[in-house]
Formats: sequence, C-alpha cells, structure tokens
Amino acid sequence: MRIIQAQALNQGFLLLDADGQARYLANTAADSTAVNLPEGMKASSAATNNDQAMIVDKGGRLWAWKPGEAPKRTNNGNQQFVQATAAGNRIIAISRQGDIYKWSLDEQGQPGKPARLDTSTDPTLESASLDSQPLKLSKTSSIWQAEIPARKPGPAAITIAGRQDGQPFTRSLNYTVDQPLTRDDQQGTTHTVTFNADGGSPEPADQNISDPYGRVKRPTPNPAREGYQFDGWFTGEVAYDFSKPVSKDLTLTAKWTESGNNKWSISPDKGSQLGRESTTITPPDTSRGIRFNQLSGSKDFDLGFSLGVGSDGNAYAWGWNKYGQLGDGTTTDRHTPVLVKKPDRTTYPDVPENFTYVQVSAGWLAFASRGQRRIRLHLGLEQPMASSATTVTALSTVPVRVRDPANPTDTNKGLKAVQVSGGDLSFTSRGQPMGTPTRGDTTAPVSSATGRPPAGRRRSW
Repeated sequence: MRIIQAQALNQGFLLLDADGQARYLANTAADSTAVNLPEGMKASSAATNNDQAMIVDKGGRLWAWKPGEAPKRTNNGNQQFVQATAAGNRIIAISRQGDIYKWSLDEQGQPGKPARLDTSTDPTLESASLDSQPLKLSKTSSIWQAEIPARKPGPAAITIAGRQDGQPFTRSLNYTVDQPLTRDDQQGTTHTVTFNADGGSPEPADQNISDPYGRVKRPTPNPAREGYQFDGWFTGEVAYDFSKPVSKDLTLTAKWTESGNNKWSISPDKGSQLGRESTTITPPDTSRGIRFNQLSGSKDFDLGFSLGVGSDGNAYAWGWNKYGQLGDGTTTDRHTPVLVKKPDRTTYPDVPENFTYVQVSAGWLAFASRGQRRIRLHLGLEQPMASSATTVTALSTVPVRVRDPANPTDTNKGLKAVQVSGGDLSFTSRGQPMGTPTRGDTTAPVSSATGRPPAGRRRSW
C-alpha cells in the first residue's frame, strides 16, 4: 500500500493510497481501517478540519465523513469538484473548471445548493482630465461619466488614472471635438511531463519525474504571448496542482486570456465645441476571475479564513484577519481574495525572485504553506522565531521561514517538506515518517516518530 496523502484529524489521520482507497488511522490504533465510499467509488483527494473530513471521489462528487460514521453526500447538484474543505457546516470547494463554490449543510446534515464565489475585482477610476484640465467624474454602478467643458474644435486627449488589480495605472483616451458623432463599440518508474505553451514562448522543456513521490517543478519564467495574459498551466479545463505527485505521463497546456480586458473606452468620443455634453467612460471587463488549483479552510467556525493557490502560482487569502493570518501584511478582514505576500528577499536573500506557492493549509490562527521546491512557510499567531541562543514566539502578518528541525536555531536554514497540514496552533509535514508524537509544546519542528530532529538529515534551501 502506497500512501499519497495524509491529513490530520483530532484523534488520528485520514490516509489516501494510490488506488483511491481512503483509510483512517486512529491515534490509539496499530493499523488503519478502510473508509468506504458508497457504490465502491474511489477517492481522488481529501481535506480535514478538526473531527471531519471532506472527500472528493474520482467522479467529482463530494462526501463528508467523521470517524465512526458513514460518508454523506454534501451537495445536491451535478457540479463536479476536485477539492473541498469545511468549517462546521460550511463548505468551500473548487470545481473542475477552477471556480470556487460555497454552501452549508442544514441542521439535519442535508446538503445545500453550491453558490459560485465571485473573485473578480473592479478597477477604480480616481481622476480624469481633458488636455490637463480636470474633469468632474460621477459613477453609476461600475460606469463613470465625465462632464466635457467647452473647447475649440479638433482632437483632444483625455487622461485617466486609477488602480487596477492593486496597481496604479494611467491611460490616454482619444477624443475629438466638433466632429460627426460616431460610436466605437511507481519506484524506479519515470513519467514524462510535456508542456504545450499554445503559441507562447519560451516553451518549457520536458520534465522526467520519478515515481512515486516526484512532483512537477513549475516552469520559470512564465511564457509570454503578444496580446494575451498567461492564466497558468492546465490539464484540460482544470488548473494543475503542482503539489500533487505525478503518477502518469502528462501534458500541461498554457491557458491564455486576450489582453482586451485592459482596454478602457469612452463613448461618445466626439462632442460639440460648446460643451454641456456628457461622455461615458467604461472600465475593462475583468469578469474572468481567478482559477484555483487548491483550497484550504481554517479550523475555527466563527472566526475563519480561507486560502487558495491560483493557477498563476500566487497564494490568495480571505476572511478573518485579526492576527494577520491572511499573510497580506495587514490585520484587516477581507471579504474577497487578496494576494498573500511572498517571502521578503531582503530577509531571505536565497529565496528565488520567481518564487511561487505550491501548497497551502489553514490552521486556526495560522497557516502553513509550501513554496517552490524547497521552502515551507508558516505565519500568524505564535509564529516560531529564533535568535542565536533561544527560540521565541512572535506575531507575523507576512510569511516567515519554518526552521530546519536538525538546526532549529539556524535562521539561514529552512524545513524541506513535500506536504503540509495546519492545526490549531501548529502544523504537520510529510517529510518524515509518522509515528508516536511526544508530549509538550515545541516552537520548532520535530520528527513525529522520534520526538527529536532526524539524525543524518540536513535541510536547507
């Protein structure tokens, strides 16, 4: 039996083997027991939260399971999912199209109807001017209007400024005065992973991945294609999850969106020299949203937060943020996804400039994440920090490095892991064999099998 995923529960672990069989290993048990889905369905992924697990079968159906109970269907529609998490009776899941859905179970545990979470962000227009003369702006819904003053006939330039996708921008829009009105409307086995840039360049070289635990390295830099935005690497319509082991030959294809959604328009673009007219300034269409390949929900029901890894390699977070657990550098609650900051290269100069996130796992007041190749990060309340002589705790609102268990006081060495799972005020990683944990608190990683750093292993970036 080869285990490809392990998730922590309050009283044990939920394991998933390579054949799609889920198993439960209780803390007091010597061996695991099978968790059988109805109709003999096999599991493709699982996520846990306290005493409950969310299991996605290979048909895309979602099941809730607790130790000692039978799995229950959690959604009442035909939507197919690839991953899900839950906090109490609230469920968040990623569909096979990369969209996020949320819903709740009622008091009798009956499934609700999933509702799609809109992740798009409207651009903001802050100012407009006609030949350097400020224009008065008004807004209705997502549309801005500008009052055009009197001006001599001829071409003019309207300059607009604002913010889009969190970045400032300035655009120049053409406008003509006194012209006719117009409208512009296995071990030892190697699997080959091939990349199809679909018209972009450079096209990454093939990667040969060793079975059973080998993972694809996200290609850098991202390909570019004139007139398009790179959305990420996909298998079919599903954003690829770079945290998963490769079990067969794959072709990852680049997905693109036309860059037309960066275009602001003005209508009408001509007017009388006498002025007293209105023109409408329309922002670009940003409704395509974010494609997610991974999702994780926090352990707390009332003060929860959620995390996701986007197809662009960024981590996103939203929800309660009193202790900075969203990782955006603030303690402001967020109702829509915001970017999680990347590791500070001033503090960690060995972090690659093209760093991307691979996996995230939400705990209670903290989260654990695994970055590109050899980095793992953790932040929030009671964040492990260390000086040269002692280990201390402090709050962090941005990602910080988790220490190498073999060198817990060395700030220049980080923990290498292939999987992480966040707990209440702690996290687990699958980089060491699982065994019997020791009693007592610790602010640095230790092997669960021995209670001490593993001998003969040294981990660094």
